[in-house]
Amino acid sequence: MYPDLPLIRDPEALSLDYIPANLPHREAELRQLERVFSILKKRANLVAPKVYVTGDVGAGKTVLARRFGMNFEEELKDLGVKACHIYVNCRLEGTPLNVLTEMIQQLKRAQFPLRGFSLEEAIDAFIHCLAEIDVYVIAIMDELDHIVKKYGSYLLYVLTRIQEKNSLAGRRLALVFIVRNISMLQMLDASTLSTALSPIIKLRHYTASELYDIVGTRAEMAFYENAVSPETLSLISDIAGRYGDARYAIELLTRAGIFADFEQVGMVEPEHVRQASSILPYSASSEDILFLNKHQRLLLLAIARALQSCGEAYLSIVEIESTYRLVCEEMGVKPRGHTQLWKYLRELSDLGLVSRQVSYGGRKGKVTVIGLSIPALALRSKLESLGAMKGR
Repeated sequence: MYPDLPLIRDPEALSLDYIPANLPHREAELRQLERVFSILKKRANLVAPKVYVTGDVGAGKTVLARRFGMNFEEELKDLGVKACHIYVNCRLEGTPLNVLTEMIQQLKRAQFPLRGFSLEEAIDAFIHCLAEIDVYVIAIMDELDHIVKKYGSYLLYVLTRIQEKNSLAGRRLALVFIVRNISMLQMLDASTLSTALSPIIKLRHYTASELYDIVGTRAEMAFYENAVSPETLSLISDIAGRYGDARYAIELLTRAGIFADFEQVGMVEPEHVRQASSILPYSASSEDILFLNKHQRLLLLAIARALQSCGEAYLSIVEIESTYRLVCEEMGVKPRGHTQLWKYLRELSDLGLVSRQVSYGGRKGKVTVIGLSIPALALRSKLESLGAMKGR
């Protein structure tokens, strides 16, 4: 191989949105999904099935559900059953209305007006769309817990009770709900829970040896032959294996490949992985950071800086506010008030980015103190690399 040629021949295979034809070490879970939905193959006149897929970041929830949707759509078509699958990320869409709009647009393969429609009108339009098309729909709804936490259980209530409004639509809509934590079911009211309870497929963390197989497969698809040494794959799987996170492993492989290409060398070596690891400090919540608004990021940055400076495990709200105002002054941003900061802290706690504890003692008795669920240095590096001011 000539050193001036790029090592990466197919960047798409390194994308976190890429859906491989085969999923190493998720074959059993794929079979579980197929069993749940096998009733559709029999064309039984029953309400279509529902299932939850849950697990931590990097456990393969999204890629598993999307691969199942693609496979099952083809299987049904081979049996002469008209079928399609759609995928919606509820966090990216943001609101129940946006989620329904995106689902209608995918089904109709046309634009559906977002403005001028109420949520109830969008629900009716979605149900009409399901009844109108002679197709079984497998709808994959990612990050569903985001919608439930922020807007309540109404969307889930509607989707799991569609058959009560239109029996044909209820037989047509099969649902795969992807959630990070299945405890979100405890947030549902009794009416929603009665129809929302469904089989649960929980994905465990990947082991280091399993991650070796995953990044090895991606390396074969993305890089030229022999461009990634076995030692490099071992180091990637060892680093990412501490967390069981396939996304992190693929990110390390990608960044290491970019470093090797930049140096115009003929192989991705372990040193390139070490370089990648130094600028990609692990954070299981890195995806959440991307969706934070400007002041949430500034508040997190203030907490990380203050904890790193004092060496303590927790900070009082007074200490956090003081550092936050300094960060805002440094960035040239007007700080938010005390009440708004408490709201942000509750939201960051719900996302698992910060931890809140009650400290006893002192003149004021009980005091809530704030800590981090992520190493302060790693979080600070992540925020500063993203640009803490970016966002709304």
